[in-house]
Amino acid sequence: MPPIQNMQKRDIEALEALFPDTTEGQFEADYLEHLQNIRTVLVAVEKDEEGERTYFGYASIRWKSDYTQFWQRNIPEIIDLQVAEPYRRQGIDSALIAACEALVREKSYTTLGTSIKQGDKATSRFYSELGYAPTNFSITTDDNLMHLSKTL
Repeated sequence: MPPIQNMQKRDIEALEALFPDTTEGQFEADYLEHLQNIRTVLVAVEKDEEGERTYFGYASIRWKSDYTQFWQRNIPEIIDLQVAEPYRRQGIDSALIAACEALVREKSYTTLGTSIKQGDKATSRFYSELGYAPTNFSITTDDNLMHLSKTL
């Protein structure tokens, strides 16, 4: 399993190359929010013997969620979780979530949330296996999202 670490400026270009479908400038904006403690971006990256880095994926935690119900309850939210296609189904996504949970616990939060598209059965099953469940305020019809949370 590759090590998971906080995003650094040098990671921006590599993540842009690994995830070319993201909005232009997204990783730079994410990094700036990371520096301002608005979000924390965790990166799964491994360095080989020659010092070359291989990137596998990343996850982001927004400390003050844009989703009102999480924000009002002081629940940080996983807002991004991406693993590059060649590295999927190897447990990297679960390791990124575990790192997010550990960081959230470290900061004395007791609950972590996430939002997924309604009807996305694979993602729903993935989070369910990790202990996330729909909240009692879970569905927002205006954005077609289901909101899940886990008590840590």
